Amino acid sequence: MRVAKHLCSIWVLFLLTGVTSCNTDKSGLGHLQAKERDVVVRNGTQNFDKERWAKAGREARGKMVASLLRSQRFVGEKNIDLVRLLGERTCYIDYEDQPCYELILDDKWYFLVFSVNHSNALGTITGIDLYPRD
Repeated sequence: MRVAKHLCSIWVLFLLTGVTSCNTDKSGLGHLQAKERDVVVRNGTQNFDKERWAKAGREARGKMVASLLRSQRFVGEKNIDLVRLLGERTCYIDYEDQPCYELILDDKWYFLVFSVNHSNALGTITGIDLYPRD
């Protein structure tokens, strides 16, 4: 009974402080799913550079994406600021204002997609996903 009471107290403390999970991600890419993080980390051999990204093909961008996602907080920022950094989108997923960039990771073609709010905070990035191209 005492142990259960202490565990309950600890859980309430976590809830009050905003800690609801024990995320052990050390990659700095916590916004991606575990499988996506693994492929990005495996291929992340180069530092992000805005000028190199602008001229790079899918393979070179794939090598920079881990550094890119670690270097900046995109969720909560405006899509226009992302486009200023990365240039015009190179793919289309769902909406015209949703930035999407093609990458090659592990010799496979992927879409790096920045989801955008279309209701109460127009143009605000709400998430980042990595989708394999079918």
